[in-house]
Amino acid sequence: MIITTMGSELWPKSPEGRILCLILATYAFAIFGYVTATVATFFIGKEREERKEMNKADIEHLVRLEQEIKTLRELIEQRIPR
Repeated sequence: MIITTMGSELWPKSPEGRILCLILATYAFAIFGYVTATVATFFIGKEREERKEMNKADIEHLVRLEQEIKTLRELIEQRIPR
């Protein structure tokens, strides 16, 4: 309870007050976790979109490389008969 009251020397002394304070502290930690997860999801979503764009560019690059290799093979086969 000292942590949730930011280190003050004041805390509930009655059993009912302690129970209420425990419930409020648990609720506060849950809300803090929810907010943190929401912010993290926002940043992860941005990163996924960037990765998708990079993956599309990588695939296009690989297709161009495959076409270039195919062209080079054809040129080599024309010069060197089997």
